[in-house]
Amino acid sequence: MMAAHSSMCSQGFWLRGFDHFELPMLIRNIEEKDLVAIREIYSLYYKDEKDLEHFLNRVKEVLNKSELAQQWDFHYLVGEVDGEVVGLIGFRKPAEKLMQFTKTSKPVELYSLFVGEKSKGTGRLLLVEMTKQVRGSGYTEIVVYSSEKWNESWGFYDKLGFVRVGKLDVGGNGQIWRMILD
Repeated sequence: MMAAHSSMCSQGFWLRGFDHFELPMLIRNIEEKDLVAIREIYSLYYKDEKDLEHFLNRVKEVLNKSELAQQWDFHYLVGEVDGEVVGLIGFRKPAEKLMQFTKTSKPVELYSLFVGEKSKGTGRLLLVEMTKQVRGSGYTEIVVYSSEKWNESWGFYDKLGFVRVGKLDVGGNGQIWRMILD
């Protein structure tokens, strides 16, 4: 289990493949008060109420420290600007179907990454903070599965240094990426 953590990202950051950008953002663990904003962000992507509730329930399970959340070692971080939640990132132990694509002994799965507005640097900052946290907790690589439904985000992973390592058909042809943490 990882410790509670927050980080102020107010300096500029250089990230592989991107120009310098600056976004004053507090990145912290999710809290109960974030659920309304998280629902709003999810609703930008999930038009089906059933899907939206499924992923919102994952967040609630983490808040409630459910058995499922502990079994999968789920974690969610939110990015906050001027007191408003602008994005979230979730990570966990990798799903079994992803293990064939890993190379190291302690991988973590980037499970969920959603932002209120794209192309603002929010996703990059969330990923930078997640990477710091998982590296500090002894994880050795990050693996990502993204179904074809989300193919507009595929370039994001490519540009940030993830390597495409395979495809997986889980209700739609999806792509797998991996990043080894040095």
